[in-house]
Amino acid sequence: MRGRPLARTLWTRAARACVPVFGLFVLSGPVQAQEVGSGSSESRSLARAATAERAGRVEEARRELEAVLDVNPTSSAALAMLSQLLTTRGRSSEVLQRAESAAAAGGLGDPVVMQVWIRALDSAGQRDSALSLATDWIRRKPTDVAAYAERARLLAAAGRIDEAKATLVDGRTAKQDSTLLSQELAELMVSTGDFQGAAREWIKILGWGEIGVAAVAERISAAGFDSGEATSALAQAVSDPSLPVHVRRGGLGLALALDDRDWARQIARDLAASVPAETRRLLLRDYYVECRNREWSDEASWAAARLEEESLDEAERRHWRAMRADVAFRAGDQEAAERTFAELSRTASPGTETHRRSLRRLFSLRVAGRSDEAVGLLSEYAAAYPEDTDEVVDMAVELSNSRVANRDLEGARAALGSAPDLPTPSQASRLAGQAAVVALLEGRPAVALAELETAIFLPGGDPVRRTDAILLAQLLEAADSSDVARFGEGLLDLLADRDPDSLVRGAEHWGQSSMGEAGAALLSIAAGALDREGFPAEAARLRRELVDSFPQAPETPAAMLELGRHAGRADPDEARQWFERLVVTYPRHALAPLARQELSTLSGGE
Repeated sequence: MRGRPLARTLWTRAARACVPVFGLFVLSGPVQAQEVGSGSSESRSLARAATAERAGRVEEARRELEAVLDVNPTSSAALAMLSQLLTTRGRSSEVLQRAESAAAAGGLGDPVVMQVWIRALDSAGQRDSALSLATDWIRRKPTDVAAYAERARLLAAAGRIDEAKATLVDGRTAKQDSTLLSQELAELMVSTGDFQGAAREWIKILGWGEIGVAAVAERISAAGFDSGEATSALAQAVSDPSLPVHVRRGGLGLALALDDRDWARQIARDLAASVPAETRRLLLRDYYVECRNREWSDEASWAAARLEEESLDEAERRHWRAMRADVAFRAGDQEAAERTFAELSRTASPGTETHRRSLRRLFSLRVAGRSDEAVGLLSEYAAAYPEDTDEVVDMAVELSNSRVANRDLEGARAALGSAPDLPTPSQASRLAGQAAVVALLEGRPAVALAELETAIFLPGGDPVRRTDAILLAQLLEAADSSDVARFGEGLLDLLADRDPDSLVRGAEHWGQSSMGEAGAALLSIAAGALDREGFPAEAARLRRELVDSFPQAPETPAAMLELGRHAGRADPDEARQWFERLVVTYPRHALAPLARQELSTLSGGE
């Protein structure tokens, strides 16, 4: 299964806010102090108790809570917090005394008091008394759903599953609401292996919206849960065409939350075939965004194509055609994307987002193909969108890099002339940085150094690029010109021919200790370039050379960290050795905490 998408994370957070199965029905989490009136003495005591509990000072927290209960025996907030504090520590008898005092003081009508009292009795080994109390609660308050949930929880714990189910159904009947207590009923069904019955309850929860989707997704994704049987039963239940549309959309949300592509596809197509046009368009828009974010190219393309078919005017139709081409662009289908963007750049109205996107994407495709048409497209974009100067600068640098890849260094330099005549300081910094790289590749270190100084001292810009510029400038000032020339040649071979050998061969010379810190800097920068261009093994080789030849260099700790990350899960023992070496050798270095985190991650993964 892929990593959780953003939507799944949000659903998961929402699930944790749901009422837990057989949990405290009224209080689903720790009581917040402000619930009892900010500024009051009780509020301050509850806040101090919460702080003490978080710090592990249990007795201090208990004293604060009991001080509140001495004054106000029916304080549901203090009683609930005391129950949470002591019950898990085997001190139910203390909670029971306070709960009985609260009930005697008039708390019989408070659901929290009743729940704490019943649970304290159960934890103290008096389940029959707890069950009798829950039954009496139902008799006194026949529409209090929490009472039914408590009685069912006790019955289930005693193995009386059928009676527990009947109690929950009675609660529904009393409230005349068939959607109540679905989580509890579903859990009972699961406990007996009745996944079909559980699915019928989960479907009701899906109708609650995102919070219901989150609750079901969280349960099915729980460790040790048989998600196969559960999703199979749910898929069958959700396929019922008689279900309300909002419930079926909940099923789609669940499939997306579980990252189940095939199931999501089936539900989306079934819904699209059976809902009114406006509802369908909304559904398809949401589905397109979800699939695009997950990089489900086929599904995103299908949704965009359907939206194109159902567009209400030509502008909307072109928009969705561009979205479909954008999916193809992201998926690497350059031929289809280029064909569509070329058409839209001609037919869409200048100034529209469709025209702007199409022209920009077409430029990137032509640049990647090393086409001379890219120059004209850059000029066309700059003329059509003169206010979009950041994008024009990005395009000029992109064109320059494409010329580098073609070993056309003169063209790479000329491409930067396509930038705005009056760039902002940030834009000028970026252009100067690119000009420095071109000069370095041309074998002109003095020019490269001058451009780097411009890039460094202009305000604004990307801090990472600025740091890279500073390092490269320091290197050019410290290194011998022949070493810089060898570095530039190797970098050009890497960028133009995808050939890392020149940079790797240079390591044999740069690793000589007589070069001093310049050799370490050359190895560090060369390793970074190899990493960025997709040659991690060669980058690791240069970093090993750096660590062996320059153990005291400023670049050495970073090299150790990257070597450990490179080893990673493929060789955890080697990774651990690099991280430990960094921590032991450089205990006060800024990277030492990162190495400790990596060690902790390795230990947790074993």
